[in-house]
Amino acid sequence: MNPRASAVLAALVTVVAVVAVVVTLSVNRGTVLATRPGSSTVLAADKADEAPELQGVRDFDNTPPLTLKGLRGKVVLVDFWTYTCINCRRTFPFLRKLSAAYDSSGLVVLGVHSPEFGFEKDHGNVARAVKELGVTWPVAEDPQMATWDAFSNQYWPADYLIDRAGKIRYFHYGEGGDREVEDAVRTLLDEGGTAPAARIGDVASTESPGDQASDLTPETYFGAQRGAPYAGTGGVVAPGKTVVRKDGPQDRDKLQLGGSVTGDLEYLQLNAGGSVSQRFHAKDVYVTSSPVGGPVVLDVTLDGKPVPVDRRGRSLTVVAGRTVATLANQDLLHLITGPAVEDGLLKVTAETTGARFFTLTYGA
Repeated sequence: MNPRASAVLAALVTVVAVVAVVVTLSVNRGTVLATRPGSSTVLAADKADEAPELQGVRDFDNTPPLTLKGLRGKVVLVDFWTYTCINCRRTFPFLRKLSAAYDSSGLVVLGVHSPEFGFEKDHGNVARAVKELGVTWPVAEDPQMATWDAFSNQYWPADYLIDRAGKIRYFHYGEGGDREVEDAVRTLLDEGGTAPAARIGDVASTESPGDQASDLTPETYFGAQRGAPYAGTGGVVAPGKTVVRKDGPQDRDKLQLGGSVTGDLEYLQLNAGGSVSQRFHAKDVYVTSSPVGGPVVLDVTLDGKPVPVDRRGRSLTVVAGRTVATLANQDLLHLITGPAVEDGLLKVTAETTGARFFTLTYGA
């Protein structure tokens, strides 16, 4: 089976961990919505596989071109991510501190940017994201997922820890596990006789996943390729087809479409006056989106009203009493936040044609 032929269906959560439940779907990627345990201990060197070389890398950020062979003698943490993945972004404070603390002891944090959507293959988009997100460590761009496939990886984020001889000795999937990852780094540095720095411990993110509930609204895909299980009673919109919809109220987690929309395999495009609504259960709501032909202003409401101050995501501003987000880049918008997980009715309406929505992602 293609190692990318899986996707998260739901999350089962306990206080100490969040474990992804993965099922096979007709897609070509997998994604982790929260913590998934990896190897709980560092593998013995004679039990470990040699790490595959970087493959298909077209561009590098924050570094001249690198190879894993050229990094022999270093301990290397290979981190798979993609820039619109909020779960990946929430690991960056830890990776930033890890890189800064252990660089002088022989650790190299190497990001591998493997895209989920077509626009994430664009070097300009990745380079902009690296700068805006404060990614200070080297990044290898993997636009065709060749390095992802070489590692048989299935998740974002995913970490593979490689020893000085080039063997994969530890792996971890998803958010969390900062102390375990740091312990593994220190073990491999110590093997080489390098005295590790003082511990950094757990690093709180500004967007910590927090105490999650098992009934959070799942990630919702808009494109025809993966949108079918989540569409409202009107069904998905076929690629290349423009329709005018007026869906009635939907059950929780189901999309409700209104006005003019155009379908695609990866996304749903809102034309002028087109809208999407969804009843959700979460604290944070994000939309992976892309403009066509210039910025698009999105009118965002919560429970039929402008979003109140304590529920406004970072991407929202107030214009003439309305809460709006400006879709200017191919990126992730933060629409809703709040002090706790709650039920809500989100509605997003495009003022002009050209807002392409890929996913809605929910967090606690």
